Amino acid sequence: MVVLIIDANVGLTDKDILMLNELIKFQKNFIIVANKIDKLSQSEAHHKMLEIKKAVGDYPIIPFSTKNRKGLEELIDLIFT
Repeated sequence: MVVLIIDANVGLTDKDILMLNELIKFQKNFIIVANKIDKLSQSEAHHKMLEIKKAVGDYPIIPFSTKNRKGLEELIDLIFT
């Protein structure tokens, strides 16, 4: 399992998209973690997540915060199932 960590505030960079395309090309099992979600307002976070989902399609995306541990259980569940 590959965990692609992106900055939720920045969104997908060109390098993130390049990596995402490589993961898809080589049929790797991966999860996208949108880190630093706690730095955004609820409205900003919602819009950023929609923007990321639109760019990546149906691949799993977890809004994540190390500060308040948001998304940690979901990430662990996806990695170990």
